Amino acid sequence: MKKLFLHITLLISCTSLANCVQQPDSTLANNVCMWLNIPSIKLEKINAGLTNISYIGLYNDKKCIVRLGRENPEELGINRLCEMHCQQASSEIGIAPKVLYADPDTGNMISEFIHGNKLILHENATLADVVQTFKKYHALPCHTSFVTTTIFEKLHAMLEKTADNQPDFMSDNALQLMNEYLQIAEDHVQQKTEYNGLCHCDLVAENFISDGQKLWIIDWEYACWDNILIDLASFATELQLTEPQINEMLQLYFGNSWQEVSPDFQMMYALYNLRNALWYTLRSRDFANNTETFHFMQQEAEKHIEIFFQQIF
Repeated sequence: MKKLFLHITLLISCTSLANCVQQPDSTLANNVCMWLNIPSIKLEKINAGLTNISYIGLYNDKKCIVRLGRENPEELGINRLCEMHCQQASSEIGIAPKVLYADPDTGNMISEFIHGNKLILHENATLADVVQTFKKYHALPCHTSFVTTTIFEKLHAMLEKTADNQPDFMSDNALQLMNEYLQIAEDHVQQKTEYNGLCHCDLVAENFISDGQKLWIIDWEYACWDNILIDLASFATELQLTEPQINEMLQLYFGNSWQEVSPDFQMMYALYNLRNALWYTLRSRDFANNTETFHFMQQEAEKHIEIFFQQIF
């Protein structure tokens, strides 16, 4: 989702402090020491991300990532308690960084630092590597702490918020078609329980770390128990997979039945792009006084709206 990474410094996969600036105030450092039960820590702010504020922490010859949550994350489909449990469960199977501290009420979280580089498909990982990683956490058993609003419920809420403050580039007819297609997709896909699983829901390349031996996935704030096709759609959208690559991904995941799954995937692919369009639309309001960022986010919203309508017609 967050193509904002094209304009800002890489978040967690940076391997040195060269990309980090600004010392935080001593109050934050003291709080982090209390949270981790350590005597001292050096924090360096990371110039990345527009949803949260993050720091690299140095202590006892170790590194960690300190993430401070933003207010009202629910508007963007984030549930902090669910995030904490999803990341921790994924860390226990070697997919995600270990959670060292988390406060679901504030969104503050400290995670272990993973050394490596962001995913570059066919350079440091293949589609088979990616699919294998997906299948590991998708197969985790359901836990009540994973369950929050579904992708359909999130989209209904986001459409309602968007309609309340409708942007110039989104017509009444477009909004009506979005709502109609969402209902059709919900009626068709939601009851197919074979797609149920733990989902990450934000599979940009920067959220993968290759350590030279395996892939890790970071930034689990949108994670929840949902339709696993949304993860495949997220990955295909964010890495701009070609049609042959999408077919290869589906075949690697579903085997001989991949062609039967393809129509359902295409439906979720459209919905993921709708979600991106609404995410950028809603998030852009927080940057009304930053002309460059505001226009960038609106352009991203329009781009994903276009992809959405290409898919449904």
